[in-house]
Amino acid sequence: MSTHVGDLMALIQSVARDHPVPIAREGVVASGSWQGVPNPGADSEAGTVQVIFGDTAAISPDEEGDQPIVHQNIPVATTHLGDQYGPVGGERVVIIPTNSGYLALLRHGDDDTPGAPSGERWISHRNAEGQYDSTIKLTNDAAPGDGLGAVRTTATIASMNTHAGHVISIDDTTKKITVQSATGHTVVIDDVAKTMTIQTAGGMFTKLDDTLQRITHQASSTVYTIYDAAGNVLEHVGGQVGIGDLVSNLNATANAAIAKMHLDTFAGNVDSSQLANFIQYTNLLKNVGTMSAGQYASAIAQLVVGFFNPMTKVNGSGTVLIKG
Repeated sequence: MSTHVGDLMALIQSVARDHPVPIAREGVVASGSWQGVPNPGADSEAGTVQVIFGDTAAISPDEEGDQPIVHQNIPVATTHLGDQYGPVGGERVVIIPTNSGYLALLRHGDDDTPGAPSGERWISHRNAEGQYDSTIKLTNDAAPGDGLGAVRTTATIASMNTHAGHVISIDDTTKKITVQSATGHTVVIDDVAKTMTIQTAGGMFTKLDDTLQRITHQASSTVYTIYDAAGNVLEHVGGQVGIGDLVSNLNATANAAIAKMHLDTFAGNVDSSQLANFIQYTNLLKNVGTMSAGQYASAIAQLVVGFFNPMTKVNGSGTVLIKG
């Protein structure tokens, strides 16, 4: 029995010696290797980096079989498909052996872990200098205690684009928020200009302007309404303006807004009425004998040459002035 046990132990030791159990190794990402420098084979498209091993035996290769200081083209492990971080160099990694080769797993510690609380995921971004400059937080609560999830970011520029072309952009540099649909409808909030604009793809828009203290509703370059808070003025500009109802429901005999044509008609009616009254009055004077035939003829002649002054007509206006 002891002989068999001894043979078995010898076999195990032989297997362990000839096929040692692979162990993980630690190191740091070589600067620039994600961009293919200095080894063009390691780059972001391949998802590989070069790693400097963290043991003294790896300083240089020798005849004893030590590994070189840089292990070429190690794939960067990810938490799941579609989630990838592009190293800039200097990140600590653990080189994990697998059946298909090594994987470089980025290692976090007290100095580089965002510090997400239980149940949340925080993703921090490093700039080209290796500094953390923004963080995206998938949090448990939109507000403390409401039980709703939320997405927050400390980035200077945040944007979201859908496959169809809808875009939401938040830009701290320009201090502007833009929402645009795939067909071109836009909403722009501009903190610099102090304006908010809603515009359709066809060009119609509404603009709220805190600087000018003005609200503009515009359907075209010739049809628009302006509310001027600074001047306490309300302006309606258009070829026809309906007051109290749609223009199509208003006409000259109803409650239509006064236009030039209405003033012309009114003035003409007054002139005709005055002329008819004057003729009737002179006829009366002539018939009762107060005016002779010669005087009557003279009066009519004077009327013809300008004795009767027609009513002064004013042009219609698109401006309605209302004072309390």
